[in-house]
Amino acid sequence: MSGFPWQVRSWLGERVSGGVERIIPPGVVVRLAAGVHGLVPADDPGLAGSTAGGRECGAGDVVAVRVRGINLHRRRVRLCIDESVG
Repeated sequence: MSGFPWQVRSWLGERVSGGVERIIPPGVVVRLAAGVHGLVPADDPGLAGSTAGGRECGAGDVVAVRVRGINLHRRRVRLCIDESVG
């Protein structure tokens, strides 16, 4: 599939899982699907190092995230760590 997958727009608010691709100063890059990556900001309460002291993440880890925002024009997906059960 070329371009940004259209199904992404239906993910807003949804809980999904993905693999941690890398850690960068702005946050954690998570691969959600082929050609789709999202960012968990470094200050997300679900991440270790935040004031809430959440989860430690490393490349290759699988994490549960919630899609908080989608900008189709800029091809950006904003995520947060989802620690809810179920």
